[in-house]
Amino acid sequence: MRPATILAWFRQLAAQKYDGSKVRKTGRPRKPAEVPALVLDLARDNPGWGYTKIRDALRGLKIEIGESRASKRCMPVKRRKRPPRV
Repeated sequence: MRPATILAWFRQLAAQKYDGSKVRKTGRPRKPAEVPALVLDLARDNPGWGYTKIRDALRGLKIEIGESRASKRCMPVKRRKRPPRV
C-alpha cells in the first residue's frame, strides 16, 4: 500500500467530517414512539415487575432502554397504594 493511498483516504475522511452540507444532530438518537407505550403496558399488565424486569423483557424484544428510562415512564403506573401491614 502506497503512502499516497493512505493520505487520499485520510483527506476523504476529513472532507466528509467537516462537510457542512449535511445537517447532523447531536446526542443520542431518539427511541421509537411505541417504546413508552410498550413500557406502560408492561407495567400495567405486570404490577409485580420492577424496572429491571421491564427493561430485561424489552431486551428480549431487541429494544434497548435503560432502567432509569423505564422508571421515568412507569412512575404514574407504579405508584399504587400498598395494603396496610398487619
